Amino acid sequence: MNTVVRPVVLVLFAFAMLLQSAPVRAQIAANPFDSLKKGQVFHGFRTDGIYTDDSDKAIGGRFVHVRTGFVLDFIQIQSVPQAWFYANTFLVSDMGEPHTQEHLLITKGNKGRNISVRESMSLTQSNASTYQTFTDYPFNTAGGPEAFYTIFAEYVDVLLHPDYSEEDVRREVRNWGVSENPDKTLKLEEKGSVYNEMTSSMSQPDWRVFDTAGRLVFGEQHPLSMNAGGAPDGIRKMTPADIKRYTRRTITWRIWERSFRCRAR
Repeated sequence: MNTVVRPVVLVLFAFAMLLQSAPVRAQIAANPFDSLKKGQVFHGFRTDGIYTDDSDKAIGGRFVHVRTGFVLDFIQIQSVPQAWFYANTFLVSDMGEPHTQEHLLITKGNKGRNISVRESMSLTQSNASTYQTFTDYPFNTAGGPEAFYTIFAEYVDVLLHPDYSEEDVRREVRNWGVSENPDKTLKLEEKGSVYNEMTSSMSQPDWRVFDTAGRLVFGEQHPLSMNAGGAPDGIRKMTPADIKRYTRRTITWRIWERSFRCRAR
């Protein structure tokens, strides 16, 4: 009995696999990037380049917004949907303006706090880092396309139109607080997320060596030698006006969007 049923089951299984693979083959054949041509304009974005894989198959493109110059890189890969926002943030001082913006944009104001809530509810992982010439905000989600585009829209909104307050700047950068000593007496204490982070970092020998080496190579007032995170002495001087001025004059946004291919329902 078993020897008769087993071949039948195998045949049915193979037939089911063929039926499932048919739409996959059709999907692979219909590459949405095959028709891309350099110079084409879609919804206000000009095609500036086409990305290909090792077999010269088009897998994405670079699109530049004609009116504003905003750059969007889109690549289709076999992965969860993910995006990498980054801004050119050249340094102008040791106050750590780009590092402060990194903190403020996605954690402060109603919009920043809303992103944190949405991420935890949509299986989203994110990060943010400040480097010598740019600041980035990568994220990915296992929640599917709908969750991805919801978070994507939230990021675009908060990065371009933040709503944090001047008080958020003061508290995030550096402020005075009252803490209690072991003997129950009170003391004034400097605190603030950015200040605490950089005070701890600059107490480490490797950070101090890197900071000194950059200044020896490039000079004291070069964008590549200044402290991207902010030197503690510089952070103490920063005001909300410094953040506004820096953002208005220096930041240019770019996006890498790495999406995935999914079958249409």
